[in-house]
Amino acid sequence: MKNIFNYRFLIALLIISFAAVLIIFSIPRITLDPSIQSLFPRDENMNRSVGLCSLSPIADKVIVYIEVNDENNLKDVITQVQKIIEKHPIDFNNAIPDTNDIKELLEYSEKISLLLYPYELGKNPFTYKEMKNRIKNKTNYLMSLPFFNPSDTFFLDPLMMGTEILKSANENRKGKYSPQYGGVISSNKKAYIKILKSGFLPENYNLVKQLKNIDNEIVDLSKKLGCKAFLYSAHFFYLESKETIQREIFIIFIFTTFFVLLIFYFFFKKISLLFFSFMPIVGGFAITFLLIALFKKEYGGIALAFGATTSGIAIDYTIHYLTKRHIYLNLKETRGKIGFSLILGFITTLVSFIFLPFSQIKSLQEIAIFGILTISFAFFLSWFVLQRLVPSGKNINEIRRINFPIFYKKTFFMWLGVIIILMLFIPFIKFEENILNLDMKHKELNTRLKIIQSNFLESSDSIFLTFTGENKDAILEKSLSALQIIQKEAPDLSFFTPAIFYPPKSRIDMRIQFIKDNFNKKAFLRALNDSAFTYGSFNKWLGYIDEIIGNSPTPENNDVYSPVLPNFLQQEVESMFVKWHDKDYILIPLYTRIVSDKIRSILSKNNVDFYIVDVLKDSAAGLIAFEKNALVLLLLSIFVIFIILLIAYKDILHAFCAVLPSIAALITCVVITVLTTRAFNIMHLVAAILLLGIGVDYGIFITGAFKNNHSIEEIQLTYQSIFISALTTLAGFGILTFSSNYSIFSLGSGMFVGIIAAFLTAYLALPYLIKKNT
Repeated sequence: MKNIFNYRFLIALLIISFAAVLIIFSIPRITLDPSIQSLFPRDENMNRSVGLCSLSPIADKVIVYIEVNDENNLKDVITQVQKIIEKHPIDFNNAIPDTNDIKELLEYSEKISLLLYPYELGKNPFTYKEMKNRIKNKTNYLMSLPFFNPSDTFFLDPLMMGTEILKSANENRKGKYSPQYGGVISSNKKAYIKILKSGFLPENYNLVKQLKNIDNEIVDLSKKLGCKAFLYSAHFFYLESKETIQREIFIIFIFTTFFVLLIFYFFFKKISLLFFSFMPIVGGFAITFLLIALFKKEYGGIALAFGATTSGIAIDYTIHYLTKRHIYLNLKETRGKIGFSLILGFITTLVSFIFLPFSQIKSLQEIAIFGILTISFAFFLSWFVLQRLVPSGKNINEIRRINFPIFYKKTFFMWLGVIIILMLFIPFIKFEENILNLDMKHKELNTRLKIIQSNFLESSDSIFLTFTGENKDAILEKSLSALQIIQKEAPDLSFFTPAIFYPPKSRIDMRIQFIKDNFNKKAFLRALNDSAFTYGSFNKWLGYIDEIIGNSPTPENNDVYSPVLPNFLQQEVESMFVKWHDKDYILIPLYTRIVSDKIRSILSKNNVDFYIVDVLKDSAAGLIAFEKNALVLLLLSIFVIFIILLIAYKDILHAFCAVLPSIAALITCVVITVLTTRAFNIMHLVAAILLLGIGVDYGIFITGAFKNNHSIEEIQLTYQSIFISALTTLAGFGILTFSSNYSIFSLGSGMFVGIIAAFLTAYLALPYLIKKNT
C-alpha cells in the first residue's frame, strides 16, 4: 500500500494518465487511410495515373449483377432488386442509357447525322446507288416498326446515317446502347448487369456503408430466391481493407503490448517495475498520436500497423538500463558505464529511419514519422524521467538471470558458414512488380468479379486510353483520329469516344467540305422519286444541306452547328473529361489489359499522341526500379551508420563489429523472400532499414562490453539485455506475420528473421572478432 503514496509512483501514474487522455483525444481525430496507393512509388507517370484514376468516369461505378437458373425468372428478380435499391437514400445515376435516353440519342443522331457521319471512313453515302439503297432501307425500317407516326427527326435523316452512328457507338460500348431492363443481358439470357454511378468515391466510408447495406439485402434476397445477385464496386475493396486493418491494428496493439509486458515481467519480476517501464512507451505513443492528430489528421493503415509494434523497440532503452542498474552505485556511474552505448544506439536507430522520407513513398514517410517520434519520446522519457523514478544502486533486487555461455572460435565459424549459405540465395531474389500483391486478399470480391466476367466484359482494372491537348476540341480530335486508325487496322478492336456524338469543330469543317464536294441534290431527288416516300418528305433535311453548302444557317436552324446534347450524353462527356494539374484530359475506359496492349501497339506505331493510364502497369516499372535502388539506399544507410560508429569508437574494427549484426539481419531479411517463394517488396525494405537501427544497438552493446573489458557479470547482463530486447521486438513484429494484409505480413516476417539473425550475430560472432583482435 505504501507504494501508492510514493511520490515516484504518483509521478508515473500522472504521466500515464495524462498520456491515456491524449491517446483518447487523438485517435478519433485521425482518419485511417487503408488504401495501398500510399505504397506506390512516386514519379511523373505514377502521379498522373493515380490522379487521373481518382477522377475517372468509373471511380464511383457500382455494378448490379443478377444471374438466374431459368431465364423466365430474370425480369422478376431484376424488379425486386431494383425495389431494394430505390428504397435506400443513395441517389444513383444509370451509366447505361434507359429507353428514353436511347430515344433521345437516336433523335439527336438523326437530327444532325450530316455532321456526325464519319465520311472519312466507309462508303460515300451520297452516290445515287448508295442513296437509293439507303432510302429503300429506311422505307423497310418504317414499315417494320409498330408505329405510324414517326418523330420529326426521322425525316431529318433519309439515308439512315443516324442509325449507323448509334450502332457504331453501341459496338464501342460493348452493347450498352441497346439495354434491356435498364441494363445488359448476357447471351444466354440468364445473367444481367446494370452499371450505376453512385456519385461518391470509395473513400467516403459513411456512404460506402450504406452501399454495403444495400448489397447485404440483395444477397439475402438472392438466397431466398435461389439465384445469384450482388453489388460489385471498388468501394467494397476500400471498406474491407479499412475494416480489416482497423481490426488487425487493434489486435496487434493489444497482443504486442501484452507480450512485451509479459516478457518484461518474466525477467524483472516486479509489477511496480512493469508499471514504471510502461510509462515511456505509453508516453511516446501519446505524444506521437497527438502530433499526428493536430498536424497530419489522415494516416495510412499500414503505417499505423507498424506503429502498433514500436513498443518492442521503444522499450529497449528501458531494458538496457534496468538490466544493469543494480550493479552500479548510482545513476551517474550507470550512465558512465552504459550511457554512451544507449545514446549511440538511439542515434543510429534514428539514422535508419531518416532515410525513409527520401523514398517519396507516402507510407514509408509515415512510418518514418511514427518511428522517429515514438522512439524519440520513449527514449527521452526513459532517460530523463524513468531513470530518476527507478534509481540505480547496489543491493536492489536482481532480475531473473540466464547464464549465457560465451562462445568464440567454433561458433563464429558456424555462424560464418550459415551467412555464406544464405548469401548464395541472393542472386535468386525477385522483385515485386505487382503493387496489388501488397494488399490483402479480397476473396469474396474477387470471386464476384470472376462471376461477372464469365458473362460480361467487365474488369476491375483501372485502364484508360487518355488524350490531352490545349482544349476539348483538340482532345476530341485526337481521340477520333485514334479511333479511325484502330478501325482501319484492327476492326475487331474499338473504344468509345464522345467525339462520335460530339465531334470537334475541325472535324465538322472537314465533313462540311465533304458534303459540299460530294452531295448531288438532283441525284438525291431522283433516288427519292424511285422510293415510297413523297417528293417533299425530306425538304427540311435538304434545307440543312443548303445551309451547310451555302454556309448561311438561319437562326431557327442554327442547331445544325450548335446542337444541344441529350442529358445522358452530356453527363457521359462531363464524366470522361477531367482536369488534373490545370490541364484537360479525356479518360476512355478500356475493358481488358489485352485490349489496351493492342491499342497501345497500334497507336504507337502510328505516332498518335496518347497515354494508356494503367495504375498497375505504371506502378510496376517504378516499383521494380525503386526496389532495386532501395538496395543502394540500404548500402548508403550502412555506410552512414558505420561512419558514425567510426567517429564514436575511433577504431575501424569496433565500428565494423557494431554494424555486423545489422548486415547479417539485412542478408537474412532479403534471403527469406527467396526461401518463402515471395518477391522482395517495399515492406521488406522497411524491415531491412529498421533492422539497421535495431541490429546496430545489439552490436554497440556487445562491442562496448568487450572493448571496455567489462566484468563477466556485466557481459552476462549485456547478453541478457539484448536477449530481452530481441524477445520484446519479436513479440511486436512477430504478431504482424498473422496479418491478412501482405504488406504488413512482409514487414513482420522480414523483421522476425532479421532480429533473430542480429541477436545470434551479436552473441556468436562478435566476441570472437573483438577478442581475437584486442
